[in-house]
Amino acid sequence: AGTWIVSLFIVTLLIYFRRAAPFIPIEIVQCTLAWVLAATGVVLAVVLEEDTFELTPGLPTDPRGILCFFAGTSFQMLRRSKLPGYKAGGNSAQARRLGPELGVAGNQRPPVLAQPPAFQRPRRQIRFPSSRAYERLFRMLAFFQAICVSSLIMVHFSHPPTSNCGIVLHLLAWSEWPLMLFWIVPALIRRLTVRNSIESEKDKQLVLKVSFQSKESLLRDFRRLVRLVGFTKRASLEGAAWAQRDNASWTSSQAKRAVETGLALFHDLSPDEQLEIYALFAAWDPGNTGIVERREVSRTFALMGFQQEAETSVDSLITFVDQDGSNAFDWVRFRAIFGHASVRVSMDQLSANM
Repeated sequence: AGTWIVSLFIVTLLIYFRRAAPFIPIEIVQCTLAWVLAATGVVLAVVLEEDTFELTPGLPTDPRGILCFFAGTSFQMLRRSKLPGYKAGGNSAQARRLGPELGVAGNQRPPVLAQPPAFQRPRRQIRFPSSRAYERLFRMLAFFQAICVSSLIMVHFSHPPTSNCGIVLHLLAWSEWPLMLFWIVPALIRRLTVRNSIESEKDKQLVLKVSFQSKESLLRDFRRLVRLVGFTKRASLEGAAWAQRDNASWTSSQAKRAVETGLALFHDLSPDEQLEIYALFAAWDPGNTGIVERREVSRTFALMGFQQEAETSVDSLITFVDQDGSNAFDWVRFRAIFGHASVRVSMDQLSANM
């Protein structure tokens, strides 16, 4: 409401000025207003960027320290760190591939962010507008830009310029609009987004909502893994050839049909569930090799409490979809397995799995 009141007050002053000075051509007023708005937008973007810089903590000056600071923040590693039994580091080939050699920087204590420049000065000198104040200024700028464009359209149809000078001024006023739309406004939106991410400006309710959704996703992952173990246990009790210790009778053609059926079942899942299953696959494949190592799956099953069934369950799952004898989990087999295990599971079966 305050933004609209201030904007209307300024518009009233402009209308009064126009009526008090009718001898000034309307093209001059429009061109002046348009480029004053553009200049105001540029100044606001520069000031916003400077404020954001003053309130942003500094990174280490050593590039290796910057790499250490952001190590482990990829999508795969963040998801992988939440899996049961995850341990950072290690001497495996995969750990060495994911952790580049950074010299002495890798052996030092974790780097910390430097204090923001604004907080290095006395507190009484710290005076910065809030993000809400910048948002109000941005709304006012957009409001006046809309008025300016509307005025240009009305003048074009009701009283088009006839003199060469009027046509040039009219075109200059129009040329400001794409500059504002495609350069100044996107720059302001980007910098306002960064400004809103500062600690004192963050939306705590939104942070809690995202945190709650992330925990729900992890619980769904745990339930899916329980379903996998239950799927192999039920198949073993029902006498399925692929779930027995002597599974030589399970042929590659049967495995191929199982993969095709599983992929069809997987496509019946909702897009959100398919995306979460892919996130689970990516967490087990942090090196982006396209292959999930069987020991990763078996270790996760064991740490979930299925120590006795871990190895046999993984062997059975691989046999179930091993259509070409590669004896490995890739994304196609992974989808097929979860398609079979996730679809048409009753609550009684899920309770039995647990």
